[in-house]
Amino acid sequence: MKTFTKEQTKKIDNILLHKFFGIPILIVIIGIMFVSTFVIGGYPQDWLDSLVNSICTALDAKMADSFFKDLLINGIISGIGGVLVFLPNIIILFFFISILELSGYIYRIATIMDKTMHFMGLHGYSFVPLLMGFGCNAIAIMSTDNIKNRTDKLKTILLMPFMSCTARLPLYILIAGTLFDKLTAALVIIGVYLFGLIVSIIFGIIFKNTIFRAKTDHSEIELPQYCIPSIKSIGRRIGHEVLDYMKKIATVVLVASIIIWWLDNYPKNDNVEINDTKTQLAEEQQIASRDTYLMQLGKFVEPVLRPLGFDWKMSVSLFTGIAAKEAAVSTMGILYYDQGKDIQTCMREAVNEDGSKVFSISTGLAFLVFYLIYFPCITVFVVIKKVTATWKYPLFMSVYTIGAAWLLAFIVKIVGTLFGF
Repeated sequence: MKTFTKEQTKKIDNILLHKFFGIPILIVIIGIMFVSTFVIGGYPQDWLDSLVNSICTALDAKMADSFFKDLLINGIISGIGGVLVFLPNIIILFFFISILELSGYIYRIATIMDKTMHFMGLHGYSFVPLLMGFGCNAIAIMSTDNIKNRTDKLKTILLMPFMSCTARLPLYILIAGTLFDKLTAALVIIGVYLFGLIVSIIFGIIFKNTIFRAKTDHSEIELPQYCIPSIKSIGRRIGHEVLDYMKKIATVVLVASIIIWWLDNYPKNDNVEINDTKTQLAEEQQIASRDTYLMQLGKFVEPVLRPLGFDWKMSVSLFTGIAAKEAAVSTMGILYYDQGKDIQTCMREAVNEDGSKVFSISTGLAFLVFYLIYFPCITVFVVIKKVTATWKYPLFMSVYTIGAAWLLAFIVKIVGTLFGF
């Protein structure tokens, strides 16, 4: 990894930290990062999606109907495959994040955003862990130990859930890709990230003027010299994140997919008699009359989320997302999956009891907003307790994020409906 001299670093900073050009350059860099993640990453994502669908179709044709076949295709492969297809997007995003961190530019971003951070009652240093939150909220929260002022540290931690970690990215791509073409979907996802930043600014101001009135540390940010990251160091970072992602798929997502499949298939309904020919009408009648454990759970929480336009399947997906954000995608992959079709096609064709589309634009955007803001995940919850040494802050975070998620999603749903979306 080549390190620039102090003189070279100063010349580069004269451009990148310029009072007029610094922010536009930052916007272009962030824009390139996200557009590359969603547009370029969309092609291998489609290839993987087609591969998963082909595997399911082939297994369905070759295997005899059985408990194991149903579990394998509709549970394990649909659940894991629904998360695995977004691996290319994760790799591209972490490629850019690694360059920002290793090159030293991430500290320049903190300098550029210092005044905005002061407006929120935070030091510019807080922007570094907040930006790291786009990778993983839990790791970013642990990095707040470098913030010396306890008030700044606590505010940074409580604003972290508004930073969209990579675990949320698969669902953003799934929903946006269902509703829009690739380019529009990319712009919508960028909008979701920006919306999270705006919400964090609003809550930062609220915290500054209510529960955290202590004076913020405004000491100058120390800037390291620029470096050119080596391919090896970038590859090591990406490899570490990919390994973590695959471990989560092989453990949390796999277990969640099996449990969700079982809850969606039991108890079996033996009240509907189907003759030996198993007519399509009889099969549809059996499916419609089922009252599975998962449906019972969904119907239980649905009244709270129905004003937002969410059906019971979407409600259950949000519930399972509390364990791990990827689990929400695997849940939707299982609940909406129809043999021979990709998941986004299945979601486009999904209808409510009154015949209306489940995923209208207004409902989809409200779902994205809710998913962005509500309870991050159990891991983040535990990490906050560990870092703050009290349950007070993780519990407070849980309450205000869920409340804010419902309110803002409701506003998005109402406004979208008024404009005919």
